[in-house]
Amino acid sequence: MEVYIYVDPIPPEEEKEISSLLESIKIDDEKMTDLTEEQKETLKKLKLYQKEYYDYESKFEYELFLLRQKYHDLYGPIYDKRREALVGSGEAKIGTPNLPEFWLRALRNNNTVSHVIEDHDEEILVYLNDIRCDYIKKNKEKKEGFILSFHFVKNPFFSNSVLTKTYHMKCVDCDNEPVLLHTEATVIDWYDNKNILKKNVVKKQHNKNSREVKTVQQTVNRDSFFHFFTSHKVPNSNVIKQLSKHEVAQLEMIIEGDYEVALTIKERIIPYAVDYYLGIIIESESNSIVSDVDSSYSSSENNSNYNSYESNNSAYNDENSNVDTNEYDDNDDEGGKSNEEPLTS
Repeated sequence: MEVYIYVDPIPPEEEKEISSLLESIKIDDEKMTDLTEEQKETLKKLKLYQKEYYDYESKFEYELFLLRQKYHDLYGPIYDKRREALVGSGEAKIGTPNLPEFWLRALRNNNTVSHVIEDHDEEILVYLNDIRCDYIKKNKEKKEGFILSFHFVKNPFFSNSVLTKTYHMKCVDCDNEPVLLHTEATVIDWYDNKNILKKNVVKKQHNKNSREVKTVQQTVNRDSFFHFFTSHKVPNSNVIKQLSKHEVAQLEMIIEGDYEVALTIKERIIPYAVDYYLGIIIESESNSIVSDVDSSYSSSENNSNYNSYESNNSAYNDENSNVDTNEYDDNDDEGGKSNEEPLTS
């Protein structure tokens, strides 16, 4: 587990140590041009004091991480009891027999997630019996992240009992939130003729010379919530330079849309599932309880575009498979292996 270095504030009486630290602080020459020597010394002191602030902030971030982990562990047994109440004992033929379609309804009653759920997804999501989030421990490279797990009972669509989506992140500096490096998704093992990510369409082809018309059948991608289980890489600057502005914009739309759905499930759906099932949500900004049922089925251009582009673009994602990371990440772990460990409840 990563531990940020914490430095106690320097007592005023330790002049020698202060002087030594001041000498080690370098300031951009361009910014020093119009300053007097006294002003330069003042600026160096301010930089030193700012460093003290960063030290405190690092400690705060680490202690906050520990606090979140403490309560994550406390939430686990509550989620276990929730699952037991929904599933009961014995083999279930649907996801939550004691309250049918619990998770489907909870997901549908959230604006962000509902926009990426299609009608043909619902017949699969009724087999969903739990959603969990586990955190990844920070390692020496300040890499962290989380894993979303979707648990299904036996169903006629795929053989997987659990579908996961892992978000690998890295803390670049203590001032900002961790940045996303890449995601890894479970490869869905679809049964024959059950892959809802594809559909067969019949098209007519006209022969200009003979004027004959023949019909051909083609397999095309279609929108689905299950495109969520697609691995993505955040490209480095070298890759981005080779892309057009349109390609960069489309890539940003995919990654940001995907991450927004993940955060919503992690921070809203999992902890407040029963509220969403009932059609009420607790808004984080206003702390007010409002009904979300009427608006949850409305269309959203941004999410619709994200879903459509997700299902039709193959340049930046590999449908239900892990993407080769060598091209995109300058700082991957040696051999492509991750040192992160999940923190399970």
